Amino acid sequence: MSKEELQSLWAEILVEELVRNGITQFCISPGSRNTPLVLAASANRSVNSKVHFDERGACYFAVGYAKATGQAAALICTSGTAVANYLPAVVEAHYSETPLLLLTADRPAHLRGTGTNQTIDQVGIFGKFVKWATDLSVPSPDTPVESALAAVDQAISHALGNPPGPVQINCQFDEPLAPEQSAKPYVILSEAVERWRGISAPFTTHRLPETLSSESALPQVQELLSDSKKPLIVAGQLGVDVDVRSIFRFAEDIRAPIMACVSSGLRFCGARSQNLVTRYDAFLRDSRTAELLTPDLIVHLGGAIVSKPLLQYLSCAGCDYVQINSTPRRFDPLHMVSIRIDMEPATFCRSLATTSGSEQYLNLAMRADAAAERAIATSLSDDLDNELAIALNLISAIPSGFGLLLGNSMPIRDADGCGVVCDGPLRLCVNRGASGIDGSVATACGFAIGLGVPTVAIVGDLAMLHDLNSLSLVANSEIPVIVVIVNNHGGGIFEFLPGIKQHDCFEKYFAVRHDYEFEKVAAMFGVHYVESRTQSSFRSSLSEAVSAGTSTILELKTNRHSNADHHRFIWEQVAQAVRNALSS
Repeated sequence: MSKEELQSLWAEILVEELVRNGITQFCISPGSRNTPLVLAASANRSVNSKVHFDERGACYFAVGYAKATGQAAALICTSGTAVANYLPAVVEAHYSETPLLLLTADRPAHLRGTGTNQTIDQVGIFGKFVKWATDLSVPSPDTPVESALAAVDQAISHALGNPPGPVQINCQFDEPLAPEQSAKPYVILSEAVERWRGISAPFTTHRLPETLSSESALPQVQELLSDSKKPLIVAGQLGVDVDVRSIFRFAEDIRAPIMACVSSGLRFCGARSQNLVTRYDAFLRDSRTAELLTPDLIVHLGGAIVSKPLLQYLSCAGCDYVQINSTPRRFDPLHMVSIRIDMEPATFCRSLATTSGSEQYLNLAMRADAAAERAIATSLSDDLDNELAIALNLISAIPSGFGLLLGNSMPIRDADGCGVVCDGPLRLCVNRGASGIDGSVATACGFAIGLGVPTVAIVGDLAMLHDLNSLSLVANSEIPVIVVIVNNHGGGIFEFLPGIKQHDCFEKYFAVRHDYEFEKVAAMFGVHYVESRTQSSFRSSLSEAVSAGTSTILELKTNRHSNADHHRFIWEQVAQAVRNALSS
């Protein structure tokens, strides 16, 4: 067997073992060094391939797919800087505990450091941001094929373990371009590999360990709840398929308000709870209201939260802080957690049977939320510069069952701050691991494919500029993706930073003022484009895009200076309305 044929055989075996482990979605970027892997993936009938020329976008696509399905996608790229372009998405996957499998083609070890073309030191390139990495030897008759099979199985075990995360299999190939395969390639395979070829199971089956929860802490929490008169539940980022009814039932049993971060998904789950509080970002900005609502016990379900006012409010509570999350990663930026329990949040809620709390405290929180809701509703105008209104109206108009990606910076903050709650279920995707603005569109495309349902992505203009190449994914998506671009011609979030606007350098170095618009970019990629100039017209445009069942770019041009003024006005109205409601 020739050297090229041997490499092809190894690649076929690698791909087949991934498929046997349930990995069927591959994201492939073109190149020459990865040729054996690409040919093997394209020949395997169980593989679904997404080809994208931009490795950064391809990796974010895989992140979105994994967030939708809980299953890893396999990425294939060539050697050199192609590998380095995976890093931003790998960082997001690391911090958001999202499984990824990176198959990075490489030159053989004897050519590293020699100046040979398209060769960098890519062993360990992702550092601590991957859970596990291995550098496969160049395929040769002296290297057992079993080593590659075992490496694939171990990689998948790490990728899907607790917590999940990215892993790298670095694949050395001597000759990238394989000739025609001989009709009957001659190679002597071991009995173990021949046996593997005759069955459909993986070479090595890794049983994921049972998660050991801190059940010994439950009696202590039970006691704290029994003594509490003002318990508060904070819901941070939760898993896709969380049992929301158990959480709602627990909140009702202990008579506790649930301040549900937009990233928790509790606002979009299709179920309602009378204990749900969603306008806290607006009313907790008022120190008097925050003081009136001070809890005597905090039960934090899930991961991180978005709202800075909520974080500041929690930091002043001065009470026991119990955090429950299904993975061991720490979410404690306030250094306040007094009891940490590694357990799936809904399981925790089902494990405790208690009645506690005070109707008075719960009613106070609900009155504040209701007053804030009324104040926000009466303060929102049809002015397109009001991005809180855009978030509220847009999310409320998305059909039940759709996917929703909230881009970082202002879109997710506005979705959190407007307090929107949907009657019908929406499947939510957020990249809050590292909270970067890059890769949002690619993530939405992967999320849509993973869910198999149309998805709306709300992104800012700078986020769109970061991810223009991913409009190719939008144009070629089998599932409709509607990209809503809120274009305020710069970094709108910096309008809210105190003091910065007074500096001469603000527009150039912070706001990054630009005059870019996206109609011609949409035309270049062949994506349907609509510009809306009023709140009512964009709701109509969204409805038309949904009915058409085609991917669309919907651009809303706003003014970030006016938008900041709208936010401040709404916060003032909410503060006054909530004070009046709580003093009556």
